Amino acid sequence: MLFTEIIVSSLAIYSAFAYAMIFSYFASCSYILQKLYGFNLREVGLSFISIIIGYILATVMYGVFDARFRGPALKAGTATPEQRLYAALVGSVLLPVGLFWYAWEAHAGGNWAAFVAAGIPFGMGAFSLFLSVITYMVDFYGAKAAASALAANGILRYILGAVFPLFTIQMYEKLGVHWAGSVFAFLSLPLLPIPWLLLKYGPSLRHRSKFVTSNP
Repeated sequence: MLFTEIIVSSLAIYSAFAYAMIFSYFASCSYILQKLYGFNLREVGLSFISIIIGYILATVMYGVFDARFRGPALKAGTATPEQRLYAALVGSVLLPVGLFWYAWEAHAGGNWAAFVAAGIPFGMGAFSLFLSVITYMVDFYGAKAAASALAANGILRYILGAVFPLFTIQMYEKLGVHWAGSVFAFLSLPLLPIPWLLLKYGPSLRHRSKFVTSNP
């Protein structure tokens, strides 16, 4: 499915990139906070609370969207898988915002809180994408094919999540903090339209898919 279904391949690439960014964030944040702000390891660990806050906000946002749009649609019999993507629309914007903020707020002697706060929109964007992608594919493919779609998504996600941290520090040392972070931010921009395009073209793709046995 990873190579035959555009839904699976596009969402796998996007979620794998977001997943890789999380692990690259952990590696680079430790490097930046120790080098530019003089943090010790305990203080570095506490800085990751911003990511947790972003995750919590993403969960709340997803629940609000689900209750506001998905719940009434289920009662009316008009529910579609694309209604799962609303949180991803917000997440697709927050991810590059957080990455650019993270890249350019890092300054020796600067305000560490402003730098650490970049983890909130970044974490919120990444996790809202995860939540939307998983539930969307389950609804899209149904009981018979959802497991295969999620497995394909997971394979690419875990590969990139393992590989990216291996070169993150070297990348920051060679390109500098600002431009190394900006490379990741710029890479997120071509992926931004994916949930927006699926919101529009998802129904037609669903009718063409050989793995979908019933269409909402």
